[in-house]
Amino acid sequence: MQDAARSRKRERPAADRSATSGAAPARLDVNALSAGYGGFLVVRELSLQALPGVTVILGPNGAGKTTLLKAIAGLLPRSGTVQLDGRELPADGRANAIVARGISLVAEGRQLFAQMTVRENLELGGWLVSPAERARRLEQAFADFPRLAERAGQLAGTMSGGEQQMVAVARAMMSAPRLLMLDEPSLGLAPKMVDELLAIARRIADHGTTVLMVEQNVRKSLAVADRGYVLERGRIVAAGAAAELVGSAAIRAAYLGGSTTNLPNARPDAPVPFCQQEYPMSDLSMLIGGASVAARNGATFERRNPLDGSVATRAAAASADDAVAAVEAAA
Repeated sequence: MQDAARSRKRERPAADRSATSGAAPARLDVNALSAGYGGFLVVRELSLQALPGVTVILGPNGAGKTTLLKAIAGLLPRSGTVQLDGRELPADGRANAIVARGISLVAEGRQLFAQMTVRENLELGGWLVSPAERARRLEQAFADFPRLAERAGQLAGTMSGGEQQMVAVARAMMSAPRLLMLDEPSLGLAPKMVDELLAIARRIADHGTTVLMVEQNVRKSLAVADRGYVLERGRIVAAGAAAELVGSAAIRAAYLGGSTTNLPNARPDAPVPFCQQEYPMSDLSMLIGGASVAARNGATFERRNPLDGSVATRAAAASADDAVAAVEAAA
């Protein structure tokens, strides 16, 4: 029992860490990690490192990015090893043990207490330390996030999406983590707020906390990252320095690629069409040379290119039969 008490004492967060930086940047090593749900593996034999700085994990919807973060945090059963500075991290879902080891996770969707004030949400992030230390960290958090200081008494649920994301990040930093994991911090936010939040992630890393971030905004996230990984169907398909990944073939394939199927020409001189499965959209699009072709019922969709932010409108089809019908109708 004395050994257990000593172990719990060792795992208490250090009191001298600031609210927005860890005692020292951490190194995360993930080796041969597999995880999923109900016996179905989403992440398979995956290995990566998160070194001091910002590491971004890219990939389309369904690639396994969120599952990876949850498995690292011990929130999902996993195989393989996850180490922080050479120490194995527990995989039993005990949030207090993960926080005590120096890890904070900002989950997708922010997960704030909507009926509590900004101040109260932040205080919960420092619940494992003494009241005096918690008060000191809160003061530092408000200094680092002036907008939150101005809204300290406001209910979190009444704030804008970007402000709520700031609260979520500031609350995570109240535990003074050495490793901060962010799951889709820019999701659903205006471009200006995306820039601000990614700049905050960069600043946190520059002040000594290792940042591991899942993102779909390729261009903007790589602009603040040091290195990155590209996930597709639960496996790493590319990795390297952020500057090298910008515009790489692997990213283009992961976001814009897919299976290609030739469709029959309506007439010999018609342009050769093909349909392409867009993984992030789960829609069947029709691209027919430079021709203007309407799908059945004139359906169209807009898609933002994650590489450069441009918006393209293309004819859309619900099925391969619709695509063929559209080609024949245009012939």
